[in-house]
Amino acid sequence: MILPENIWNSPVIRKRLAQEALFESNRGVSQLPHYWMTVPEGDSKAGNIVLKNYETSPFNIDPHILQQEFALGVRKGLQREEHRDGLWIAGWTHPPSHAHAIRVDGDNVWGRLIMIWLDEDADPQFTLESDMRFIEIVENGVGYYIRLAAEAFQTWDEHYGKKATKSDFALKEDQTSKAALEALR
Repeated sequence: MILPENIWNSPVIRKRLAQEALFESNRGVSQLPHYWMTVPEGDSKAGNIVLKNYETSPFNIDPHILQQEFALGVRKGLQREEHRDGLWIAGWTHPPSHAHAIRVDGDNVWGRLIMIWLDEDADPQFTLESDMRFIEIVENGVGYYIRLAAEAFQTWDEHYGKKATKSDFALKEDQTSKAALEALR
């Protein structure tokens, strides 16, 4: 299925990202509930679009360029090797607080890497996350997150995927239909 170019305007996806920005991590709850995500173009899935819910300013900084590049590399790797007829988005939540935004010692990086798998209808299904220090994330490498995604998808598929039935969840037909796409109408 070809997704519409405006799929990233879906309130279902934007709401999910806003919720992810509010989650508590090992570093606590973010003082700034921002997200910065790299997503593929809706129709071709080849290009790159950045979704974020803030205006960049001296106190609302984008992730460090190395973090941006890492998120893009993870997303492209996941899409290439673990797309499973859906697509991946990846990026960051938990930016540095205003007090840390102007630090110059390298500790002003965003604190939580997230990767979300969306099914063929662009409905968010599950999130992988890492709140390790950025240097540890880089040391793990893209392949580490691809392996985690493969394991996570297998677990998700066993419990919630095509093997599961609507009766497993006591769902009606209209409760499982293309929420992200329907929300655009």
